[in-house]
Amino acid sequence: MNKPKVSIGLPVYNGEKYVARAIESVLGQSFPDFELIISDNASTDATQEICRAYAGRDPRIRYYRTEQNLGAAPNFNRVFELAHGDYFQWLASDDMLAPEFLSRCVPVLDNDPTTVLCFCWARYIDEHDQPFSTCELDLRIDDPLPRTRFHEILLGWHNSFYVFGLIRVAALKKTKLILPHTHGDTILIARLSLLGRFQQISEHLFLSRHHAAQSNEIYKAEVPCGLDTEAYASWYDTQGMSRPKYPNWRILSEFNQTLDGVQVSLIDRTICRAYIARFGLRHVHCLLWDLGGLPRRLVIVVSARFLNKNYGANQRPA
Repeated sequence: MNKPKVSIGLPVYNGEKYVARAIESVLGQSFPDFELIISDNASTDATQEICRAYAGRDPRIRYYRTEQNLGAAPNFNRVFELAHGDYFQWLASDDMLAPEFLSRCVPVLDNDPTTVLCFCWARYIDEHDQPFSTCELDLRIDDPLPRTRFHEILLGWHNSFYVFGLIRVAALKKTKLILPHTHGDTILIARLSLLGRFQQISEHLFLSRHHAAQSNEIYKAEVPCGLDTEAYASWYDTQGMSRPKYPNWRILSEFNQTLDGVQVSLIDRTICRAYIARFGLRHVHCLLWDLGGLPRRLVIVVSARFLNKNYGANQRPA
C-alpha cells in the first residue's frame, strides 16, 4: 500500500461492544486516503475476532495484538509509532467519526502550515448511538500568540477532546505523546499548543460516547482531585514503569517541561510559567493530598477556599 495521507490509530482493550461501530465510522469516511491501525491490548473478549475480520476485508486496516496488557498510555502511543501518514488521529474504541470528519479537517492542515491540529465540535451519544447533547468549545486556540493558546488549554475548560483531533505528525514527534498518568492527554495538547495553532470546524462531526465503563467514571473517588489517581495510573500503565510517587506534583512538573525546546519569546515563556503557577494554585488541594500526613489534614481547609470559588462549575477531571 502507498503511503497514506492520514493515519488513524485505534487502541482497544476488551472493546467488543463498540469497536465494530468505531471501525465502521472510519471506513465510512468520505476522504479515502487513510490507514487504520488497531492495537489490541491483549483483549480477553471477542475484540480480536472482530478486528481481524475487518482487517481481512480492507487492506487499509492493520491489526496488531500485544501479548500482555501494557496499559492505556503505551497502547495509545503504540498506534502512533506504527503510523505512516503525514497526519495522525487517535480514535477511542467506543467513539465514532461522522463521515465528513477527515474531508473537513485535512484541507485545513494542507492549507495552513502554522496549524498543527484540527478538530470538530463534539456530539455526545449514548450506548445505543443516540445523541443526547453537544459540546461546542469556544477557546482562543487559533490565536497567533503561543501564550494565549497555552492559557486556553491549561486553564480553560475543554474536556481534552483536542487529543482526538487530526494532528500534524511532525508536531507530534516533538512531544512525549500521552504520558501514563492523569492529565497525560492535556499535557500533550498543551505542548502542541506551543508548537502551533489549532483550528476548529464548527460542525458536530466527532461522536463521543458516554457510558458507565469509561475510565473517568470507573475511577471517580471522594477525594479532593475527584479521581483515584493511583488506580487511574494503573489503568494508564499496568507495568508501573512510569508511575509517579507524587502524581499531582508530577503533573505540575510535566506542564513546566512542555516549554523545553520550544522556540517562543522570553515574554511568552515567562507568562506561560505564570500560568503554570496559577494551575498549581488552583490544584493546591491535590498537591497537599499527595504529601499525606499533616498536609492532608489541611486539605479540607484549602479545598473549602479554592473549590468554592467556582473555577468552572462545569469542569470535569481530564
